[in-house]
Amino acid sequence: MKTPSGLPKQSRRDFLRTTLMATGALGMLGPASWADAAMEAGQSAPHINADRLLGHLEQLATFGRGPGGTNRVAYSEADRQARAQVIQWMQAAGLDVEIDAAANIVGRRPGREPDRPPLVISARTSTRCPTEATTTAR
Repeated sequence: MKTPSGLPKQSRRDFLRTTLMATGALGMLGPASWADAAMEAGQSAPHINADRLLGHLEQLATFGRGPGGTNRVAYSEADRQARAQVIQWMQAAGLDVEIDAAANIVGRRPGREPDRPPLVISARTSTRCPTEATTTAR
């Protein structure tokens, strides 16, 4: 089966695996990669647990899942549940969590060296309605 753009249809699982492999490969290529920069600084290279990440994405997709896919409109009950889960994951990872003025979830972890900037991660959990996505793409 083909998509409206003529590309072969791909399952969400295959798309996520391909994306994870591609982004993992990017970190290993070129002199400006994270792995090279970490090694040059005498640190260990960062590691992404792809199985855990995929599991989190699959769990997140259960909030608002319906026959046409996942539909998590901002401020809906499904979005509230997904946001609560993301906050729980961030807190379990040791991040200080806040909600900014635009309602984004922001996790922050100070570095070991006080003069260095903290790690800051932001997350959104809303999705677009599947019919909305197809009509917008035309």
